Amino acid sequence: MRVPGREDVPAAEFEDVVREVFEALKPVKDFRSLHGRQIELRGTLALIILALASGVQSYRRIALFGRQREGNLIPLLGLNRAPSASTVRRIVMGADQDEIREVLRRSGIAALAGRRVFKMAVDGKTLRGARRKDGSHVQVVDTSEPETGVVLDSRPCARNEGELTAGRKLFGETLDRMPQVQTGTADALYPDEASAREVVDRGRDYLFKVKENKATLFEEVKTCFEPGAPIADTAAETEKGHGRIVERTCRTSQVLHGYSELPGLHQAGEVTRRTTVQKTGEVSVEVRYAVTSASPRKLNAKGFMDTMRGHWGIENRNFHVRDDTWREDRQVIRNERGAFAMHVFLGVAMNLLRTSSRFWKDDAPMTTRIDTLRHTLSVCPETCIRNDT
Repeated sequence: MRVPGREDVPAAEFEDVVREVFEALKPVKDFRSLHGRQIELRGTLALIILALASGVQSYRRIALFGRQREGNLIPLLGLNRAPSASTVRRIVMGADQDEIREVLRRSGIAALAGRRVFKMAVDGKTLRGARRKDGSHVQVVDTSEPETGVVLDSRPCARNEGELTAGRKLFGETLDRMPQVQTGTADALYPDEASAREVVDRGRDYLFKVKENKATLFEEVKTCFEPGAPIADTAAETEKGHGRIVERTCRTSQVLHGYSELPGLHQAGEVTRRTTVQKTGEVSVEVRYAVTSASPRKLNAKGFMDTMRGHWGIENRNFHVRDDTWREDRQVIRNERGAFAMHVFLGVAMNLLRTSSRFWKDDAPMTTRIDTLRHTLSVCPETCIRNDT
């Protein structure tokens, strides 16, 4: 089905997309024995990523996606034929996890090309369709750029570690590999000494949300905003839409600077959200707290509020998109290793779709981009890019 308003894509334009995918796949080495290499590895991995970017979700459907495009896309990827579902599964299961994570990192940097500084959010996700041998759910931790939703890295949680341990490691790994990240944000699971050290020892800043699960820190932060306590800065904003009026106010304090046991803590912040339903007049008030190592010069009250609110971009633009658009939480890939590999490849596909392109407008929603790419892959020119590009 042709997407309304789209023109057929010139060969040179489409070859740029394929080259971008092949460039990201350079770190992946072929793990198969020589007699088992009937289908080229990077071409197959490129097919998997392009199929995922077109909304495909399983090994069988990826193989079907390839067979339906044997006259145009398959030669373009340097393949002599479309891989079978068993071949797709074997390649996904056998790919080295560190190598495919490097592919994800490369795609994230490419999607954020031109941005000298950006923030990073870390959070965990359960792959509900996958199980370990002991029957437990498979968990992963992602880092992403919250404003755009670009996925920066992903790490599986080992059997003997939870989200916090894996998240700390991923925090440090992402900061080491990406000097562009200046501020890292995390939810209320993370504000402890080890997590803070991962950030401040590398010369970056953190912003951690604070809740009752960290009882001592929570009470200290609340005390900073009691009546009569000195307030360093304030900010306010109002939004109107969807039948609601939302008023947000932020107050910051430096009272804990030099006194808190949390390394590097410079400011605490309180964000109050007052929501009024216009039709009924019903009013609800929520108060949230966070701490940061950033000084007021780096992060004033307005910046504090925006950064704190922006952290949820990892939920809205990464995890929610995975589950709502690709149904990742209902995936049929049950194996732990395969589920993580597909989680990583889906991140690469999402980064490809979030990259600026002549195929879609910059403000186009993800579903429109998927439909456009699916159409493009159906009519792409019959030229061939060899795998040494």
